[in-house]
Amino acid sequence: MKTHGKTSPVSLFTNELCQFYLRIQDYEQAYQTASYILNDDPSNKTGLYVMGAVNEVRDNFPMALYYYSEILTDSPDDAKALKRKSYVEMHLQREMDALKDINKSIELDNNDTESFLIRGMIYFHFFAKKLEAIMDYNEALRLEPNNVMALYNRGYAYLKYGNKNYAYDDFKRAAELGYSLAEEMLERFFEERHLSTAS
Repeated sequence: MKTHGKTSPVSLFTNELCQFYLRIQDYEQAYQTASYILNDDPSNKTGLYVMGAVNEVRDNFPMALYYYSEILTDSPDDAKALKRKSYVEMHLQREMDALKDINKSIELDNNDTESFLIRGMIYFHFFAKKLEAIMDYNEALRLEPNNVMALYNRGYAYLKYGNKNYAYDDFKRAAELGYSLAEEMLERFFEERHLSTAS
């Protein structure tokens, strides 16, 4: 069980190894290492977070939600766990919970690009709040100007808002940064304009 003394060097190494496997997307090793950690300490935040992340990648959203909720039981102000929980809730069509959790995450850490991106998606897809979504994508791009997901999503919101010029600019920039879905949007909605600039 959990001890409140100093973390042993072996435990520290195992935690770091677990996070390393997640970063390099070796999800099977990440899962096995997190299972080992949680077998020894069921409330270990690293183990819980990695298990949540692996389940998220595997589209097992109910299990991902369980692990992120476990982190928040002991650490209700963990901005990262709140963000991931919100993202999972969005996929589970639990939009009110998703919005509540992402708002709290942003209150705790207003310098996280992905949090603004997630809230923008929630506003746009569940509440039809295009302007609020665009404002969140603006904030994400202020923090990370070349974030292709923020550019793409803002472009899509502009398109639905009726501002085709701004939409074109965002899709074009995202496509130049290598985002293939943005290239598809240019071909679909701006074929003539896109072909004339490409040649």
